[in-house]
Amino acid sequence: MVDGRLTACDPNDTKTPVRGDLFVDATLPDGRAVKSGLQLLRESAHQHTIAQWAQQADVPERDVIAVARELTRYGKQAAVDIHRGPAQHTNGFYAVLAWMSLNMLLGNFDHKGGMIAAATYDTMGKGGLFDLKKHPGAIKPLGISSIRHGGRSPPLRTNP
Repeated sequence: MVDGRLTACDPNDTKTPVRGDLFVDATLPDGRAVKSGLQLLRESAHQHTIAQWAQQADVPERDVIAVARELTRYGKQAAVDIHRGPAQHTNGFYAVLAWMSLNMLLGNFDHKGGMIAAATYDTMGKGGLFDLKKHPGAIKPLGISSIRHGGRSPPLRTNP
């Protein structure tokens, strides 16, 4: 929605920025209720006070406030990063979602000093200092890819 009106956008358009209302809590002409993801996050966050959230996380309220101040004082040049350890935990998806939600709230995606998409290398090193496909004696990929490579995963292979 833009200024309260439904507005179409192409989610696959990488050149045209999507513009719209961040907080949406509206009823469409056909009677359906709609909310933006940010609106839902805001409502969820306001279900408890900072003190209650801190108690639930078993951390001092002053620490929650101090971290929030530290993260927000640098604007879009603050970032939080997470690596594979927490992501591989039973609840790893939610750990990564929480960290990336912080970056989204900071507004730092694709901003210098923030969370910039890694674009130097593809999965075989192309585009960087070397091309792994041309390396003599290179070992071929094997197994099932757990990440997307141009929308397709390579077939299962065994190492010869």
